[in-house]
Amino acid sequence: VPVTSEWESWLAARPKLPRFVVALHGWPDPESSATELIQGDSREVLQALAAHLGARRCSDDLRAARREFAELFGAANSAVWRVTEQALRTTGDALSEASAVRLAVDAAPSGSVLGLGNSLPIRDVDLYCRFSRKGLRVFAQRGANGIDGLVSGAAGVATALSEPTTLIVGDVSLLHDVGGLWAARQVKSPLVILVIDNAGGRIFEQLPVRSWLEAHHGLSDYWLTPHGLELSRAAELYGVRHQTARTASELSTALRTAHETPATTLIVAKVPPHSAMEHRRRVLELVATEIRSVLQSHPPSFV
Repeated sequence: VPVTSEWESWLAARPKLPRFVVALHGWPDPESSATELIQGDSREVLQALAAHLGARRCSDDLRAARREFAELFGAANSAVWRVTEQALRTTGDALSEASAVRLAVDAAPSGSVLGLGNSLPIRDVDLYCRFSRKGLRVFAQRGANGIDGLVSGAAGVATALSEPTTLIVGDVSLLHDVGGLWAARQVKSPLVILVIDNAGGRIFEQLPVRSWLEAHHGLSDYWLTPHGLELSRAAELYGVRHQTARTASELSTALRTAHETPATTLIVAKVPPHSAMEHRRRVLELVATEIRSVLQSHPPSFV
């Protein structure tokens, strides 16, 4: 079932939208709001649908609408990346979650392995990192709660492949698998573990539960779980190389050095606790303004 909050909000605002769910097994429609639930192989269903649509005659008006939609979508996509790049540039040398993940992906060697932790890291990379021709191989693992065994998993991947590996992980995820640093110290190829230290589980500031947390300040710590720890001490405990970065230039230097070192390096990126939420809100505001401008300058005829 898609778990993004944007998808849920979009559906909630369109209760009468015809929606068909295709699934091989189970009932991936928890709200029971789908028009129809089709139990079957999604590939077979899509192939049948494509064959049916291909058999229909395509009118000139439909072809024109498709071209117009493709052009408009391309213009909107360019506008989104333009404002995203602008938002990243305005932060200068200040380190935020957005700039940290961008620097980490940019620093990863071509053809290397990129591991993405759940919660904010995988969302931030999706939001702030553009398509790349570097041929990075990306892996992720869910675990029982999304934050289990991520360090150990990255150590296993780096050991099995003997290739440079980068893991972007949150601070709470690191603490849930801090023992994985014992396995990581055995890795003989560059393994860069970038920990985004934002003082807790800040993903909850971007989920629907946020409004409840704002109304119950005394209980927010049970969700955000601020740890109050100096995470580099964990690296010292296990004899792992470590560095702490508080600015973008410090992080860039630390990443470059770590990728040149055939061993595990833990890099702790210190970012403001609310930087993920605030930066995302700013980017979405800029994107909304830019998209409105695109639609005003190229009003679609097919809507």
